[in-house]
Amino acid sequence: MELGSALARRHARAVWGSWLLASAPLFVVFNALGWWLDAFGWAWLAMWWCKPLFERAPLYVLSRGIFGEPVGTLAALRAQRHWGGTGFWGYLGWRRFSVLRSLCLPVNLLEGNAPGQRGPRRRAVAAGAAGAATVLTVTCLAFEAVLVSGAIGAVFMFMPLDLMSESWRAAWDMIGRDTPAWARLGFNLACWLASVLVGPFFVGAGFGLYLNRRTQMEAWDVEIALRRLRDRLLPAASTLALLLCLALPLACAPVHAQDAPSITDDADTAGEDEDSAEEPATAANDPANTPATIFGSTPVDTAGFRQAVNRAYEDPLQHPTRQVTHWKPIEQAQEAKKEDKQLQGDSGNKAERKARKDGIAWLARLAEWGLWGLLGILLLVLLLTARVWLPWLRGSGRRKAGAAAPVIEEAVELPAVLPPDVATQAGLLWDQGRPRQALALLYRASVRTVGERSGIALPPGATEAQCLRASRRMPEAADRDLFARIVRMWQYAAYGMSPRLFWSLLLGLLVLIGVPLTILYLRTHERVTETLTLPPQGEASYNPLYVLGQALRADGIEVHSRPRLDLQQMTLGPHDTVVLLQDSSELPAPSVKPLLDWVDRGGHLLVRTPPPAEDDTGSTQGPLLDQLGVDSLFQRSDCQPFHIDDDSGHSEFCGGRRFTLGFAARTQAERRWGGDRDLVFARLRHGQGKVSVLADMEFMRGEVDTPAARLGAAAGRPSDGLHDPAHRDLTRYLLDPNYGRGAVWLVYAGRPPSLWARLFYHGWPLWVPLLLALLGWLWGRSQRFGSLQPSPLLERRSLLEHVRASGELLLRFGHGARLYDAVLALFLHRLRLRAPVAAALDGAPREQAIAELLK
Repeated sequence: MELGSALARRHARAVWGSWLLASAPLFVVFNALGWWLDAFGWAWLAMWWCKPLFERAPLYVLSRGIFGEPVGTLAALRAQRHWGGTGFWGYLGWRRFSVLRSLCLPVNLLEGNAPGQRGPRRRAVAAGAAGAATVLTVTCLAFEAVLVSGAIGAVFMFMPLDLMSESWRAAWDMIGRDTPAWARLGFNLACWLASVLVGPFFVGAGFGLYLNRRTQMEAWDVEIALRRLRDRLLPAASTLALLLCLALPLACAPVHAQDAPSITDDADTAGEDEDSAEEPATAANDPANTPATIFGSTPVDTAGFRQAVNRAYEDPLQHPTRQVTHWKPIEQAQEAKKEDKQLQGDSGNKAERKARKDGIAWLARLAEWGLWGLLGILLLVLLLTARVWLPWLRGSGRRKAGAAAPVIEEAVELPAVLPPDVATQAGLLWDQGRPRQALALLYRASVRTVGERSGIALPPGATEAQCLRASRRMPEAADRDLFARIVRMWQYAAYGMSPRLFWSLLLGLLVLIGVPLTILYLRTHERVTETLTLPPQGEASYNPLYVLGQALRADGIEVHSRPRLDLQQMTLGPHDTVVLLQDSSELPAPSVKPLLDWVDRGGHLLVRTPPPAEDDTGSTQGPLLDQLGVDSLFQRSDCQPFHIDDDSGHSEFCGGRRFTLGFAARTQAERRWGGDRDLVFARLRHGQGKVSVLADMEFMRGEVDTPAARLGAAAGRPSDGLHDPAHRDLTRYLLDPNYGRGAVWLVYAGRPPSLWARLFYHGWPLWVPLLLALLGWLWGRSQRFGSLQPSPLLERRSLLEHVRASGELLLRFGHGARLYDAVLALFLHRLRLRAPVAAALDGAPREQAIAELLK
């Protein structure tokens, strides 16, 4: 492959120029038609399918360049009209998917073999280089894919970092919804340029593999070197030319986001708790649990925020849909309309109509079952005929069966008297290509043996059945079984149906059954397009605050999302807001002081208590809450009522940890909500800013995966996260201090899925078939049973081993004269054995004697 690539680089102008001139007109024509018909995908497929057509001219240049014959670009293109047309067109048809095209295409185009010899020749050339050719094909495809992906990714290199996420979203929406024509044309252009760049290397490397295989099989490089040596020495002396011509025949002889632990079970069963059942009946109307009491009487635009959240849930990443078209039985209403039109003159018997409906339904089921059964039969036929079509897939590890000999109809002529050695005579007939005569001779001899050993005189013209009945009289069971096998083989040869006729009849039967079933299926089924709702995709799949961010953007707020709190990467303004969904206990101590210093300058921080641990000893609250003077309680929180106008019985904070305030924190608290000794919310003054401490922040999520939430979503009434109007109002009240005055930073503590996870979970439709194909290829290449088989012996010429051992190094390092001396010594040795008198002569007399011997 290195030799072929170097050869392609040496003739780069002609190789790449011929490829470019051959492919550019077709690229323009195909894409113009694709633009006109809105079928750019077919244009791409047509260009990909025509790749073997573009490989002809570079291969022509390389095949001449290996012998030192320079070929120009236009000359290579003009030569395609009359060069290599007979064995090429299969690579634009059934051989287009062959992974060995780079190795086998030179066999068809350069050697000029007869049609019957091309198949064995391709198999011989590919026997020792199929693996390398397959790796070459896969590697070049990978390089083209990398170039196309790099060209697409290079567009985003010129995007500002602040607009990168928006650019990705816009590009994804453009691809997923309505891709413009210029984008599809650009993709086709990138694919074509990648093929122009990689394709000549593919052709050159394949040509190098072909040359290497020819060298292994025929010592082709030695033959070329000897020819050059002859051409160089021929003008010097006639004697050297004569000796070299005699030596040449001897040399060429035959040789997801990190969710805080939420106590969903306790939340779902909180309404059944005995303590909750014993609460006063007046809790639902307690004014202490209304927004005006909790957050003050300052008016807040909750209605506008609710509408912004509604728009956020319509985001294509949060609520993706896909249209699926499939076949289903015709609806009963449509059937009724058709029957009403057909039965206008009927008496309207309902029982008869119902019977017709049932009959049509059963016919639909029978048609569907019949089609599935037909598909199963087709698969079974494919499995049974695998030995016929599997060799077409190059690289499958199976050796192609030889071409079937033409059917010769001839009468079976046997000698009047059986020969003494029947087995030898039958073997001779078989070697002569007369298998029917051989089997007939064996059958006749076996019938005579049956008559002798059974003691029954068989009449002339006895049928096979009579002979089998007579064979049962033979004493030995082995003789009876052997004769039965011989009769069976003779019947197969004498009366067997040709495989072509058998498969033709089978195909006709399948068509005869499949066409009526297909018509019946089409009459009883219809194509229906349905819209399916998919899980969140992209950032919405791992960012639990994605809906909140989109709602804030829809409300005119600048929003930044971060997976972790990193003050060095976050440029916090004096009136910004930070929503810290991340577990506050995970914050390192060095980050606490800069964060609180930012709050002192007017920032607003929303932080939650750590989630409940399994036991008290494993629960810590971290340095941030310690610095604020907040003490988290170990027990889990009871539900806290929260009453709004349209939901007076709502409860919140059912799964978090309540907290208490120290003496210093109580003096800074301007808002508190909860019990006397356990709070669910407190807003603390900290310099010019504020810190809001919450027992839980699950209500801010876009989706919450709980049994109750799944039931509500299945019923079409989701109530989890920001779906709930009370959650939207509570979120808006909590964000109110700096709302509209600065940016909002959402620290969602997410862990986006890795590239390998995405490839595993979302790319399985691609890698599973590739894995199965690889396993099948390995299975075809591996030995299944028995001991290790020896490697097949390659056909070698008689002088190949000697030349490779003694002359390859000399030729490559320019010591051809030494090889010539060795060949001359070998020739003189053989001359002494054949004609000692001529070998004893010297000078012109010896040349005259050699000429007399060669007459």
